[in-house]
Amino acid sequence: MAYHDENGKLTIDEVAANRDIRRLREAANILKDSRASIRSLRQQSTDMKGLSAQAIHEKSTEMERKLTQMIDKLEDTADDIQRVVKHYQKMDELLRRKAKKKILREKAREKTEQEAEKDLMELSGGSISKDNILGETPGGKETKKKKR
Repeated sequence: MAYHDENGKLTIDEVAANRDIRRLREAANILKDSRASIRSLRQQSTDMKGLSAQAIHEKSTEMERKLTQMIDKLEDTADDIQRVVKHYQKMDELLRRKAKKKILREKAREKTEQEAEKDLMELSGGSISKDNILGETPGGKETKKKKR
């Protein structure tokens, strides 16, 4: 269900986690069938007489209690795994949305810069560029103003 990736981070394999949940629920169902059989045996023991009937009743009551505990633990474990998977699905979705917003903001900023540069070129008749406005030469170095 979970493993450490190449960077040492714990990664949850959603498919494996869901497979584990399914197996835990299947095991709980098998135990529920066993519990139903034990209850039936205990019910039948009430029609019997003697020490055997009493022993069957006592042992079946004990087994039913243990089966119920195991069923509860399996179901709790499956529920816990499911909660963890859902939690990380929500976190992944939140991170995806944040990354998408960041990308869209960057694209909008680039587009705005490109449009501003285009407008500047149109206004200057093509003789001025963003680099000239920022004090940079086409080679990437700042121009120095001469002192008079």
